[in-house]
Amino acid sequence: MKPWVLALYQCLEAQGIPLYGIVDLDKAEERYKNHSQNFEEWLDAGLSAEMKYLRKGLAARKDPRSLMPNAQSVLAFAVPYSARPIQGEVRYARYLRGKDGEDYHTSLKGKAERALAEFRAKEFAIESQVWVDTGPVLERAWAYLCGLGWIGKNNLLIHPAFGSYLYLGVIFLSETSDSETAPMGDRCGHCVRCLEGCPTRAFEGVRTLNANLCISYSNLEAKPRRVSKDFEPLLTDWVAGCDICQEVCPFNRKISASAKDIEAFGEEELFVTDWLDLLAEDEATYRRRVKVLALQYVDWAHFSRNLWSSIQYKLNQDSDRMKPSELIRLGVGVEARLQNCISDQKLMWLELLNRISKLLQIEELNLEEGRTDSLCVGEEHRSLP
Repeated sequence: MKPWVLALYQCLEAQGIPLYGIVDLDKAEERYKNHSQNFEEWLDAGLSAEMKYLRKGLAARKDPRSLMPNAQSVLAFAVPYSARPIQGEVRYARYLRGKDGEDYHTSLKGKAERALAEFRAKEFAIESQVWVDTGPVLERAWAYLCGLGWIGKNNLLIHPAFGSYLYLGVIFLSETSDSETAPMGDRCGHCVRCLEGCPTRAFEGVRTLNANLCISYSNLEAKPRRVSKDFEPLLTDWVAGCDICQEVCPFNRKISASAKDIEAFGEEELFVTDWLDLLAEDEATYRRRVKVLALQYVDWAHFSRNLWSSIQYKLNQDSDRMKPSELIRLGVGVEARLQNCISDQKLMWLELLNRISKLLQIEELNLEEGRTDSLCVGEEHRSLP
């Protein structure tokens, strides 16, 4: 390993980037080709759903030098994020917290750029290019080849100490490092908790995700404004992303048990988890709230659909156990959303309001017949259809 590599590592550590590794492009060529071929086969099998941009960037993913012609080495880096879940009536994926209260795409790239600026100030004249989950780069493959972890059965990079709760980034560099690939051995063993834990059975096999069935794809990438019957299996209380295949992983469960020892990244108050507060938001309020988060990539109509999904899921799971006061509260919120939603979604919100009203009518009959000791329905119910 050349001296300049150690100098760059020191600069990365100074910026709060604890995990890193490097490999020369030419020395990684054969192993990297296996990863890019697997990615292309996954696309050819139709498992990427409607993410057409993945196909458009295929050539660049296969050949990093198409992005940076003078690239000689690749440095992969990773920053862990909090394993503590975002608690409330709805659920968000943990990674959406961001880093230091900022969208992780921006924050991590900024940290890497500052590390490179400090590195160049030491008179290392090496060109670079930084990528953090925003371009045609296979960050996970490079992180694996650079020794940052192994690729688990859930297709995520897993580090033995930090699990899979990691932000990944890559730096292309114009100088060789004299470093070979250093992949970490697979430690998943016979465990299949991630494959079996997925509620929609989105994994067709080990490291083979069918995005068409993935909750994260549904609520982050897919953008149908109306809801079809095909969507019903994906009803969930996750309004943005999904952590289930990570939550069940033994390596992540160890981290979750000691989450207090891990710095909590991001502005927790930006993640509204109360249905009534979320339903009362209009588009302008939503955009202001998420403008510094990775959640900004989920548009207003899409998030509204996800919110509708979470309420339908709640009713499907718990309507027979909900008190009238809870149903009334939801109904009031849905009425508020009807005033703010886009025209394409009015029908689905109206149908949801009617469903809540029917549940309240059933509850009233139960009260009249003395079959429940639930709270009495108040005057607020009278405003529901």
